[in-house]
Amino acid sequence: MTTAVDRSQTADVQGQLDMDIMRVIARNAPVGPWARVVMNGIEYDVTAPPRHSPGVSKASRHTEFTIRDRSSLGAKKTG
Repeated sequence: MTTAVDRSQTADVQGQLDMDIMRVIARNAPVGPWARVVMNGIEYDVTAPPRHSPGVSKASRHTEFTIRDRSSLGAKKTG
């Protein structure tokens, strides 16, 4: 599985939330548009339906999707 930060928003004013959106490329991922992903102890929601690419062979077959962290007021991220 490969992850990369797609976009991020940092809260400027108290009461706003930090938001991180990551792009994930996985060889085999059982995800759907209503899936919940837990990675490194942080919960994420799938933001759009995953795109399944058949590839030219089994080795290049993959699933690509974006996830957004489930920010909570008062919760601090670590890491």
